[in-house]
Amino acid sequence: MKRTVELAIPWQVQRTNWVFAFILLLGLCFGHAHAQGLSVGVLDAYQLALTKDQKFQLVKAQSQADMEVLPQARARLLPAVTFSVARGRVNQERDDNNTLLLKQNYNTQQEVLIVKQPVYSPRLTRAESQAQALVRASQAAVDLERLGLLGRVTEAYLNAVLANERVAHVARQVDNAKTRLKAAELALVSGTGTRTDILDIRAEIDLASAQLIQARQTVHITEGELASLMGLPAVNVKVVRAFNLQSELSIAKNLETLKADVFITHPELLQREYQKQAAEYALQAAQAEHYPAADLSLQKSRSIGDSGFFANTQITAQSVGVQVSVPIYQGGLIDSKVRQALASLQESEFRIGEAKQRLENEFRKAYFSVKETQSRWAALQTAMDSANLTVLANRRSAQVGVRSQLDVVLAEQRLTQVQLQLAEARIQAIMAWVKVMTWASADQTPVLQQLSLWFEP
Repeated sequence: MKRTVELAIPWQVQRTNWVFAFILLLGLCFGHAHAQGLSVGVLDAYQLALTKDQKFQLVKAQSQADMEVLPQARARLLPAVTFSVARGRVNQERDDNNTLLLKQNYNTQQEVLIVKQPVYSPRLTRAESQAQALVRASQAAVDLERLGLLGRVTEAYLNAVLANERVAHVARQVDNAKTRLKAAELALVSGTGTRTDILDIRAEIDLASAQLIQARQTVHITEGELASLMGLPAVNVKVVRAFNLQSELSIAKNLETLKADVFITHPELLQREYQKQAAEYALQAAQAEHYPAADLSLQKSRSIGDSGFFANTQITAQSVGVQVSVPIYQGGLIDSKVRQALASLQESEFRIGEAKQRLENEFRKAYFSVKETQSRWAALQTAMDSANLTVLANRRSAQVGVRSQLDVVLAEQRLTQVQLQLAEARIQAIMAWVKVMTWASADQTPVLQQLSLWFEP
């Protein structure tokens, strides 16, 4: 005789199981897609971004166009040679008191060669100096964008690292909660547990699973941003190895010394300084328009044709001289150019002051962010040790029936939160350290090499 046992499962539990299955399916899909990316290090990511990032390529193209102002300015100081040829046909009729005397049809040709060499032109010499300053400013703009690209790549890479660490911690939290759920179900069967604990633990699992999906989506977003900078369809980042934040993430110089280095080496300040020099030369060029200018002129011409008095005539003329131009009156045009150039010079000076103030504030924040994280790192380590002890104590208490499995789950959640705080603090400190070291140094390669050592090979 067969006996059938029917179990009445509450509809809340059935709905929870369906939700959990759906969440698990989405998590597997995200995990499979995540495994398709190329694993790259931070140094490789930066080097590849130098060749693929569109914004950096745009600035480089703009710089190449801006650098052409120098050969153009120098060309105005070199000899200018022009050659012109004119051909024509003359139909000529002469009459005297309505009496036709002569009718001529003949061809003419004129050739002119002109060579002009500026001898004295203060405006052109100042314009050449202005072009040299503009070229240096354009090169500094490329260096500034290169430094900005380094910051964007580093930030995107570390954000992806943090997102992956969050996925690992939350996934471990889900696995631990599942283990506690099995223990709670066994306790219910043995009569030492309650159905409420099972439902509460399942609710915690559903919540953690939803957080896991969100964390995996964040991984795709952050790694997608990094892949976009590198020009790749997908990438995977490496894992940060365990290192002593207080000893390895050190800054040897004090704040004032580092600020002085920033004011000397930062590309934006160099760009602003070169722009100021260009504005000074532009002012001098505008003022030089009040002065005379002298050009050496050489001209040779030849005319071939007929006339009413000579047939098959050829005339050759040569001239050498100095042309002097003296400005007398142009309706106030030159004075207006001088005032405009002076205002531009004042603007460039204010831009330098604004850039120094802004960079100083940002640099101070990054410097103290590193110091503050180093100071509270020991406190976070102590908090994690305490959370580990709390988890261990709750597990032992649950074994003897003093604590429930739900208490263990909540303790493990607190441990996960502390671990995430440690991971976030470490990533934020690394970001700030990279900004401090790259801003205060003209060569960023040693910083990237040191940064690469903090990741697993």
